Amino acid sequence: MYKVYLKIFNSRGYSFVLPETRTTTPTPLAAEAAFRALISRTDLVGQKAHAVLSLNNRQLMYHRFDRSPGQADYVAPDAEITLFH
Repeated sequence: MYKVYLKIFNSRGYSFVLPETRTTTPTPLAAEAAFRALISRTDLVGQKAHAVLSLNNRQLMYHRFDRSPGQADYVAPDAEITLFH
């Protein structure tokens, strides 16, 4: 099962998942679409927020909105998305 969600960090460094961003699906194409929708959000650029794509509770992709192109954990909106382990 694929899971896609957005984690936000508060000022104390604790993270929480925004429930309205959570997608759970058995379909790779639906998971990719949900992950692309999250990493394309311009309102989060520069903030301590992370988009996560996992399959069977193993992380596949991780995007940090406080990173820039070329840095670790930055996934460009048009990048190839890893959908399998």
